[in-house]
Parts: sequence; structure tokens; C-alpha cells
Amino acid sequence: MQFSYGLNDAVKEGVCRTPSVHLIDSSKWRVIEPDHTTRTHNSLKQLLKDENLAYQHVLEESLFLSNILHYANERLVTLRQDCNDVGGLIVASSIKHATQIQRMLRDITQQEPWLVTSDTDKSHAVIQRFRDSSAPWLISVGMVSEGTDIPRLQVCCHLSRICTELHFRQVLGRILRKRPQDSHPQATLIVPAHPELSEFAAILKAEIPEHVSVVWRKKKGGSLILRDPHEFSM
Repeated sequence: MQFSYGLNDAVKEGVCRTPSVHLIDSSKWRVIEPDHTTRTHNSLKQLLKDENLAYQHVLEESLFLSNILHYANERLVTLRQDCNDVGGLIVASSIKHATQIQRMLRDITQQEPWLVTSDTDKSHAVIQRFRDSSAPWLISVGMVSEGTDIPRLQVCCHLSRICTELHFRQVLGRILRKRPQDSHPQATLIVPAHPELSEFAAILKAEIPEHVSVVWRKKKGGSLILRDPHEFSM
């Protein structure tokens, strides 16, 4: 006899929060070449297809990054109004990327975000201290993995360049565990509208349509890809 217990069962029984995936895009991506010519694209999917540039370049683009971090912080602030220890996780692509995010998030929140990477001394102790604190944000590069238990995490921003379904679901899993004191039992995963991440969100929605929501947020106005993006190296 085989027994399968999946996310649908866990949500129905109140073990897991209800997932909500927010796909962030812009209606006007601009690419400026060295000769100052400009090309525009109306979606991230079109940008990546037509320009053939590294996704990491998009993740480090300051206006887009600022937009997605502001949005994530707004979601977290709303949740913390009812429960002041709710936490947020940002999954970064590299240590350099994580420190960029830390600077930007510090300016947005006027607080010091916690940062844990492979360079962090006693990283597991840092994660444990964050778990037991009420600090709002933790930025991680590959350190908050499967098996790490921080139940107060309820918002996650997926800013890793890894775009596999396994990683997508592992990141989502970090914010799914429900607590008795949750007044808003929803897990919010915020991701750039990369074609593969968008597809994984659609698959999740199709699996358990009654418990998963997918929200598209397409910012009007311009996000600027830096000059001569083809010079970028990962």
C-alpha cells in the first residue's frame, strides 16, 4: 500500500500556509548600447529572449532590484502589523549580490538586514539567532537550505540565478510551515517573471488550484539595463 502526502494535503490540514507566488515584471525594459542607441522590451521574457543577456545582469540591475525589494518589504510590513516577529528571506545569487541587496534593503527599511553566506563565521549559529529573534530580514546565499527550520519566515524573495523547479520548490518550502499564531496563513514568494520561474508557478497553481494563487505585478515605466549588457560576465 502506497501513501502520498503532498502540499495539497498539508494545506488542507493546516500544517502548511497557502502559497501565493508574485511574479514581478516591467512594461518597459531599456537596453542602451555604447553608441547610445536604445531598444525597449515590454517584458522580462522578451528582454532575455531578444537580448541574449545573462539573467544575473537583470538581478543586479538597480532599478528593478529596488522595485522588487520595496514590494517585498511592503508585504512584510503589512504582516508584521499583526504579528511583529514575522520574518522575510531573500535568496541572493552570490556574496557580491547579497551585499548589494543588504545596502539597498538597509536604505529601504532603515534597519540592518541580517546576512549569512559561506564567508559568515559560525553561520549556523547566526541562523539560529535570527530564528529566535524578531528581526525582519535575512539575506542568504545558499545557507538557508532544506532542513533549516525558521517557522517565522513568511515572505521570501527569490533572487537566485538558479532557475530549476527543484530549487523553486525548495525556496518556497522555507516559508510554508504554519504557526498557531499566524493571523494571515499565507506564504508569499516573490520572484522576477523569468520564463522558467513563471512556468513553475503555473505548474504549482495547476496542481492545487484551490490553494495556490499566482499574482502578476507589471510595473509601468522603465527599468534600465546597464550600458552594453553583452560585456557583462557572471
